[in-house]
Amino acid sequence: MAPESKSPEPIDEAFVLLLSEVQPVLRGYLNNLLPVKSDVDDVLQETNLVLWKKRADYDSRSPFRPWACRFAYFQALNHLKKMTRKKDRTFDPEVLDAIAGEAEKQVDSFEKRTIALQGCMEKLPSNHRGLLDDRYRGNAGVARMAEVAGKSVDAVSMTLFRIRKTLRECIERSLAGGES
Repeated sequence: MAPESKSPEPIDEAFVLLLSEVQPVLRGYLNNLLPVKSDVDDVLQETNLVLWKKRADYDSRSPFRPWACRFAYFQALNHLKKMTRKKDRTFDPEVLDAIAGEAEKQVDSFEKRTIALQGCMEKLPSNHRGLLDDRYRGNAGVARMAEVAGKSVDAVSMTLFRIRKTLRECIERSLAGGES
């Protein structure tokens, strides 16, 4: 009789989506917490493993980012404790708490700016959104964009400059609570 093969756990697609969306935030958060930047990838990977193992504990009615950042905080804390034991140094968790508080403020600011950017992008004419998509998502060079559009490199560069300026002003108004 052949041994029973254990079927893999079903993929929780909603959790995978949340986890993938929060990766830049977790990376930035860990970058702020860890003094050695080469440790960020390792701690992020450890955090992702813990989050995956704890996914059943996540309450989908709660915001995911703070829940995930809390695990990243504890993984960073564990990592720093290991590093200090290896190097015979002392480690003050209160310092990490202070750093974590500042890091969370930066993450919140980043998220607010991202939300404002999305709102401002929606207000742009479709041809301007297309130019930004080509330039930043498609990684198209300005020279190539100018060639395709039949315009000069200077004209395309100026258009991109004006679009970025419009977005920056819109984001600033949005964050200040004014009209976008």
